[in-house]
Amino acid sequence: MKSMKTKCIPLVLGFALLMPAAVGAAELTPVEGSIVPSEIIFTLNGTDMTVNGKVTAMDAQPTQKDGFTYIPLRYAAEAMGAVVTWNAEDRAATMQWDNKSVLLTVGTDKVLINGEEKIASSNVTMIGERAMIPVSLFTELTGWTADLADEGKTIRLLRP
Repeated sequence: MKSMKTKCIPLVLGFALLMPAAVGAAELTPVEGSIVPSEIIFTLNGTDMTVNGKVTAMDAQPTQKDGFTYIPLRYAAEAMGAVVTWNAEDRAATMQWDNKSVLLTVGTDKVLINGEEKIASSNVTMIGERAMIPVSLFTELTGWTADLADEGKTIRLLRP
């Protein structure tokens, strides 16, 4: 019995020492077979969103208002891999992804990026019960690019 413990302890210790390296490597490389979001497509006034070719139904529609094209904040942010939290009292949304945190408050162009206040080119608005973000602000904050095709009816977001 004692010899079995003696043999297992080095094995367990060796595994424990190698585990952090394996976990670190897993964080840097996508899991084989996983889908890294690289393309998100919305259709103006449509209720479907396409992420890497997979169609998902939405309860909000991209729309144009006051010269801006708006997309549903939660759907766009979560499709790119961000976690979104909504504070109804403050009417503010927080998007978190990678090492970035962005706080957007409805109706103001002030944005907190990793705790630092910036003035954005536009602001988030409410349309119905959904926070909507202008495509231009989404790309400004995330680094994604936008391609508006079919006279602006198709909104294609691309990972940098």
